[in-house]
Amino acid sequence: MRIVIPGSPISKARHRCGCRGNHPISYDPQVAGEMAMVKRIIYDEFTSMTNSDTRQIAIEAYNLTKAKSFNVTCVFGFPLARSLNVGSANTFLWGFDNHSFKPDLDNLLKLYFDCGTGIIWSDDAKITKQSSTKIYTENPFVEINVVANKELNMPYGVQEVMVNISPSQLTELVEDAKELATIPAREIEHSLQTFIGLDHGATLPACARVLKQFALKHAKILSKIARSE
Repeated sequence: MRIVIPGSPISKARHRCGCRGNHPISYDPQVAGEMAMVKRIIYDEFTSMTNSDTRQIAIEAYNLTKAKSFNVTCVFGFPLARSLNVGSANTFLWGFDNHSFKPDLDNLLKLYFDCGTGIIWSDDAKITKQSSTKIYTENPFVEINVVANKELNMPYGVQEVMVNISPSQLTELVEDAKELATIPAREIEHSLQTFIGLDHGATLPACARVLKQFALKHAKILSKIARSE
């Protein structure tokens, strides 16, 4: 979903402290109506997409309402200073030089993420991926692109198994299993075929040692995996 908000980007102002009478207070110095204006544009854009006659747009907006997390990309287009000469202005417009001045990206993102709360996402903590850019432009704007993060589409039963073991535990299990693989299968089979209750060389004792260590270490996890549906 792409939302374009015309006008110069607005950064989130820090809360200020002051006094009311003899009592200290904290207040938000944000210009009245700034956030309300941004929230209204985001709400109107999101609503129009949800009710769009174009099926693909409507489905995309609907999917966002069901998303568990989001990937957001923002472009903040700032106006050029009027004092710039033509050469300097074009240097910024072509991207030969970057917008490396205030406001900070984190303060810009904070305001627009807050404005999207309650409309696109229930909490901006659900934004798990983001990228943002500041540029200069002749026509100031803020562009917000929102995509629902795709969930892993795993075959049936895979997740039920994997939730029982962490990545580090699986790595350790596989490494331990490699020790079993160092014992040739033919030697194990030969030892069983020639079993007479006497000496079986190093093969069976090695198997017994490795199997016991493996079972003691991984029995709990493997038992959980065996019971998973």
